[in-house]
Amino acid sequence: MPSWYDIVGLDSRSSEFCNGLDDSMERILSLVEDEVSGNDSSTTATTACVNPLDYSRIVLAGFSQGGALALYTGMTQSRNQSTVGLGLGGITVMSGYLPRSKAFAIARGSEKTQILHCHGEQDSVVPVQAAALSKERVSSLLKETSGGNENSYEVKTYAGLDHSVAIDELNDVAAFLKQVIPPIPITTQADNAPEDDEVDPTKMSVKQLRAEIEKRGLKKESRGMLEKSDLVNLLLKN
Repeated sequence: MPSWYDIVGLDSRSSEFCNGLDDSMERILSLVEDEVSGNDSSTTATTACVNPLDYSRIVLAGFSQGGALALYTGMTQSRNQSTVGLGLGGITVMSGYLPRSKAFAIARGSEKTQILHCHGEQDSVVPVQAAALSKERVSSLLKETSGGNENSYEVKTYAGLDHSVAIDELNDVAAFLKQVIPPIPITTQADNAPEDDEVDPTKMSVKQLRAEIEKRGLKKESRGMLEKSDLVNLLLKN
């Protein structure tokens, strides 16, 4: 069964042994750096450069093991060729936990990252107590860190929810995303700019790209495209 890393057990001792966690973190970091640089390193093909993102506008999120990976990666790892932490906009953990709790250390620059931990109160796979223990460990380190805010780790629990997700939970996640990634003000076209300028796909969001694809009648050609760079290239070729 595919997984981010090997699980020996979920008790405090077993969670220190996470073979494969480091390799998975490298994969996630590669994706983050792609977004920051505006390049796509996942393929050897020549792809268009898309708008780069600031680290502060990136959120790592995951469910169960994915949530554990998001939490550990987002708080402990550093930016490419730097000793400064990622400093992400936020981290969302759903039904997850903090792996390698004893070795966990917050990277300098990530002490202000907001964390939302959602957990079902009837979780039969990862007990809800894991949420409280994870918060306790992270918050204790934040309290000792200069500039850290021990209240930046929020836990929300959901009555009757097993190892799954619920609408209330997804609504809370959506609200959290709006909070940590505020909208970018839309700049209007300069008065002296030609009104018939062609749109530049490399400067469009995914939502704008898909709208433009539908406008050009390319919806069929875009089926199966999950990467932003693929959508950009489709518009550039058409």
